[in-house]
Amino acid sequence: MLEETKNACFRRMTIHILEDTLLAPQDTSTQELRLDAQRSSGLTPSTMQAVGGFFIFYLLVLIGLSVLLMFGISKMNRGMMLPWMICFGIVILFQLIFGLWLLGGYYIYLQSVTAALVDWIWMSYNFYCWLCVYSLYQIYDEMQSPNIELLYP
Repeated sequence: MLEETKNACFRRMTIHILEDTLLAPQDTSTQELRLDAQRSSGLTPSTMQAVGGFFIFYLLVLIGLSVLLMFGISKMNRGMMLPWMICFGIVILFQLIFGLWLLGGYYIYLQSVTAALVDWIWMSYNFYCWLCVYSLYQIYDEMQSPNIELLYP
């Protein structure tokens, strides 16, 4: 269980680095997707750069929290695991909402339905990684909780 959680943490950190690498060039481009053309017509390039910059910053924070998570797992410290669980839970929630937005806004296009399904498959993998860390968190919680029994005479 411990080794599986470490592997999941390392894979997620690697994926965050790849996401940063892929987002950086798109941050400066002003091309709009055909599916996005209706809703993002009011977005300016500076707004797109601000949103892209926020995503890159958030992914860098997740990389740092993944390193903190790996130290927390090796030191058996629950406090180092909790920030990653909270921030990654926000990522999973965002993926769920984004998939619903794709289906709600563009359900007539097969491409958006496929993108929503791929997003939800990726979200289920992320949720699996989150559950691995959460189960280890519960194991550490049970191991570290004091078992005090009051004995009355």
